[in-house]
Amino acid sequence: MKCMHVPYRILAWGLLVVTLAAGCRGEAPEALPQGTPSIVSVTVVKGEDYAEAVLSCTLSGTVGLLEFGFVWDGKEIIPPGGIVDRVFSVRATGLEYSQSYTYCAFIGNGRSRIYSEKGTWMTESEIPPVPSILKSVALPGTDAGLVRLSCRLPGLDRVVQRPLLRYGICYSLEKETPTLKDFSEVAGEISQEGDYQLEIRGLTPSSTCYFRPYAAIGKEVSYGAVLAVKIPSATAIVVTEGYDSFPTRVVMRGRVQMAWAPSLSAFGIEWNGHLVPAAGMDPEGQFSLERSGLTPGKTYSYRAYAELEGMFYYGDVVSLTTPELEIPEAEYVDLGLGVFWAVKNLGAASAEALGDRYAWGETAPKTNFSWGNYYWCDGTSEVTKYNSFDQMRLLPEDDAATAALHSPYRMPTLAEWQELCAHCRFVYHKTSSMIGYIVTSQVEGYKDRSIFIPIEDYYVSASYWTSDVACLNVGFSKAYLYQLVHLPGALGDDVDSRTVNRCAGYYIRPVKARQENL
Repeated sequence: MKCMHVPYRILAWGLLVVTLAAGCRGEAPEALPQGTPSIVSVTVVKGEDYAEAVLSCTLSGTVGLLEFGFVWDGKEIIPPGGIVDRVFSVRATGLEYSQSYTYCAFIGNGRSRIYSEKGTWMTESEIPPVPSILKSVALPGTDAGLVRLSCRLPGLDRVVQRPLLRYGICYSLEKETPTLKDFSEVAGEISQEGDYQLEIRGLTPSSTCYFRPYAAIGKEVSYGAVLAVKIPSATAIVVTEGYDSFPTRVVMRGRVQMAWAPSLSAFGIEWNGHLVPAAGMDPEGQFSLERSGLTPGKTYSYRAYAELEGMFYYGDVVSLTTPELEIPEAEYVDLGLGVFWAVKNLGAASAEALGDRYAWGETAPKTNFSWGNYYWCDGTSEVTKYNSFDQMRLLPEDDAATAALHSPYRMPTLAEWQELCAHCRFVYHKTSSMIGYIVTSQVEGYKDRSIFIPIEDYYVSASYWTSDVACLNVGFSKAYLYQLVHLPGALGDDVDSRTVNRCAGYYIRPVKARQENL
């Protein structure tokens, strides 16, 4: 056999490989050829999670390498990403807390390997802080219960990576000490003080549920004290009750369960998509709400509601149809005001008709109106009566209503028209047989009383005389009237006083003095 000379440096490199390999796994592999890359360094750092570690190995080169990786806790891990810029790395997951793990890197050419020195990695020894339940509120529902919990996780300043902390509530209807293996909810936001809130739905009414706060870092979990909560029964907090309906007004009622009444933050009626709170309730929990300005013969719907701890509860939806307007057979209506208002205009055959037109201060109707044919002037705007501060209101002998209907009927004063507008609601109403305003009293005890005041279809307006003269810079040639105008679109209605020439022709709605005022 021929003897070969082996250079000293190659022999030394081979001895080093044997030494490193023996230090990691106790084996002595065959020496690698000269020029094989070497392991420069091996590092281990904490990963994104407490239960993770990231291993990295830096090489002197990559020529001739066919295998590389790490030995972690006695098991080989092959990096999935390969070697990039002479570095390969891998992530070790599922680690335990306060545990020591051994590691080393290796490279090889398929026949032999080089192993780095063995190292030791110690996982974090920190455990999660113990959470506690600060407050619980159990709320009823028609189908299932709901519990709202406020919890606290103290000592957040001692948690190294606070955003990675997992915390929430575990609960069970059967197990008195629930764990994460039972039902659990993960909380989202947490305050600087460590407070967080959770809402658990779908719980069985009239049952007892056990709640237990938890906090977890990696695989470590800490639990707080268990809280037993009685889930309320499915009894409704609020129910919708009946109503009283009138042509332009409705009074709706609801009722809340008195057991929950002290805890309610609001209650009332949902009307036309809006929640309208009620002012109060009686000792039995009943409340009511009134809506005015409705259209006769129209269908509406409503339901009662109640708010408890930010949750809204509703009663059944009730539909109603306002009754059609019925014109009373009586000659006048008591609206609870200073005078009785006649049912019809002066000269009208029915309440829907406009009747006759009159010049102010004339007792007979006519169709043409001008200063030239006005009774109380000389053919010009210089009036001959009611032209001084001693005569600012019509006398009975010049009052068209008194002349036609006799005393105590008369034309209304400006103040009486103002009272009608202030204490009644005007609702525009148009059908094939009538157009005008339903005027409904808002005076307590008289809210079921209405009159109808017609307007002209073509102009969508009408004007009605008062018995008062207007003293302006043009003298006494003008008098007050009330004009009722239905404006288009969202402009609404305009019912207000005006001053016009006394010779003009407008309508009259008589009033009747109350007997006590005669």
